[in-house]
Amino acid sequence: MPICPHCGRKIDHLLREYVATVREQDVAKLNDYGELEYWEVIDRDYLDAETLGFRCPSCGETITESAETAIEFLRGDLETQLKLIGEARRGRRDG
Repeated sequence: MPICPHCGRKIDHLLREYVATVREQDVAKLNDYGELEYWEVIDRDYLDAETLGFRCPSCGETITESAETAIEFLRGDLETQLKLIGEARRGRRDG
């Protein structure tokens, strides 16, 4: 199981942070106060999306910005783990 290069915890998934332009269609109803409330989404299309990074679910630090590196990390690839640990240490020294 991979270990976060920032906090050292074992993790089995990453949190993807991304920005997207989305077109949604949902149900709009009036509530008891005469205001609109939005209910179930009927249709959703992502028009574009950009991944900003993959974060540790424990400490929230960014582990990588690359989907390929995220895959290697989650597979437990030792070379990738060591590379990311080195990058995290350099980041702490530089920051």
